[in-house]
Amino acid sequence: MERYIVYRIIADGTQPAGYIVNAVLWDGESAWTPPNGMAIIQNNTLNIGDTYTPAS
Repeated sequence: MERYIVYRIIADGTQPAGYIVNAVLWDGESAWTPPNGMAIIQNNTLNIGDTYTPAS
């Protein structure tokens, strides 16, 4: 199991794009997808309320 952060890919009016809304433990293989407007990435350092900036 790895720790994944769930972050917004689109701002929603109160939270900017990149805002971390959840952290989950996931095996990376079983069927699971983040909610609409969200994305995930494996990360052990960022927390809910932080902002994730994807590498360009």
